[in-house]
Amino acid sequence: MSTKSPLISDGFIAKIESLNTLISKIEEKNESNRYNFVAMKNHVEETKRLFLTRDDHWAAETVDLFIHCLLLLDRNGYSKEKIDKIVNLRCDKFRQKISNKLK
Repeated sequence: MSTKSPLISDGFIAKIESLNTLISKIEEKNESNRYNFVAMKNHVEETKRLFLTRDDHWAAETVDLFIHCLLLLDRNGYSKEKIDKIVNLRCDKFRQKISNKLK
């Protein structure tokens, strides 16, 4: 399953690049990556807690997690096109795994 239009827009990647520029002023690359991993773990735990308590803020926390993932990819050399490609490949992989469980 592939899409004809990009999943990640140029404007959105520009925002991610801008955030990475801001983060890089505070910390070196390894520290920025470590910051993302810690924040991602915290967002997963917070999302789960909010979801289980039926607090609608879980959706915002999920988007925060998504942004942290994109920051990590961008900071480590993934272009918009490369992100689109890997997202499509992983969607296909998810579809395959789910289909296999239905057999």
